[in-house]
Amino acid sequence: MVEEADASCYLMDCYAPSQVFGSAFSPDGKQVALGYCEAPRENRSNPRHYRYYCESTPQVLLLDAATGDEIARLETSDIPLSIAFHPERPVAAFGLANRDLELWDLDSMSKFRTLSHSSKRTGVVDVAFSPEGAWLISLGDSQLQVWDWEHAPFLQGTAEGVWQATFSPAGQKLATLWAGERIRRARLYDLPFTGKFSELPIDGIPSISYTPDGSLLIATQSDRTSTFDTTTGEAIQEFARDALGPEVLLTLSGLSSADGSLLWEVFESGPADATEIRCGPMLWNPQERRGMYAPLVDEICLTWDVGFAYAVSQLERTISPDQRLLLLLTDGMLQTWGVDPAQPPVEPVCLGTCGEG
Repeated sequence: MVEEADASCYLMDCYAPSQVFGSAFSPDGKQVALGYCEAPRENRSNPRHYRYYCESTPQVLLLDAATGDEIARLETSDIPLSIAFHPERPVAAFGLANRDLELWDLDSMSKFRTLSHSSKRTGVVDVAFSPEGAWLISLGDSQLQVWDWEHAPFLQGTAEGVWQATFSPAGQKLATLWAGERIRRARLYDLPFTGKFSELPIDGIPSISYTPDGSLLIATQSDRTSTFDTTTGEAIQEFARDALGPEVLLTLSGLSSADGSLLWEVFESGPADATEIRCGPMLWNPQERRGMYAPLVDEICLTWDVGFAYAVSQLERTISPDQRLLLLLTDGMLQTWGVDPAQPPVEPVCLGTCGEG
């Protein structure tokens, strides 16, 4: 922080540290893209617009995931809040604070199309390609839009009241978290998008993800994780947040890795008089109902108070396809965690009734 700063001014008016606003790994895990602004400022003149604007040129940084070396800088028209790589082609989509979607050719490092999301306030906070790459979704201002990004008229449909969206592994369905007045549901849409949906009753504000075969939808909430049959809507099983025992806390992020394992964060209290605990990711297979705790390089031990604040303040988590790198994005600061290949995971932990093996 700047010393001798004028006490009468706001922090972002007197000091503008660079910030990272979004991140994504390439499908092969060799590159990572970061939405970046060197001098962000808070927007107080119009509260209906996105919180920050960039005094410098907003950019997407392409880095080598293994070394962190810079590959390229792509200048965007506003702060990149969200990033998605096409699963098969050298194409990336950037969701911007000004509600635009920019599509870039990563071979020529050039922008070839701009689409406009209908968000009025938040900008495009999430963007994703379907697994086969035919569809693109954008999310902002609790509004979901589905795009055929290659063919005009591009926009295929809009759904209101959506907080999260995720494609099924085959790319034939789109699961969303929908919130109405005092009610929350998981809505499943067929693709191509027609606006018709089926519903799964899910209370609270969960995060959702599919299992690799698309047969189960996983809903993670603050106090439990539930699995649902995507065909019948039947609830299959539920796991409490203390499913590993009274001295272990699972914070349920809902982030799935490339093979469909769910990323849980584990905090262990140890003895009753312990002042420090262990933290780190557990990759849990919801179909086998068992998980593996993956030791991290330079793992940090945190007190309970610090650990809780650390967990709830994380805005975005991204895991590499090979499950060796974990990006944690918190209030504009990016942390890179590496799973230590020299340390084997602990023995599988069973949650519920597990099969042999």
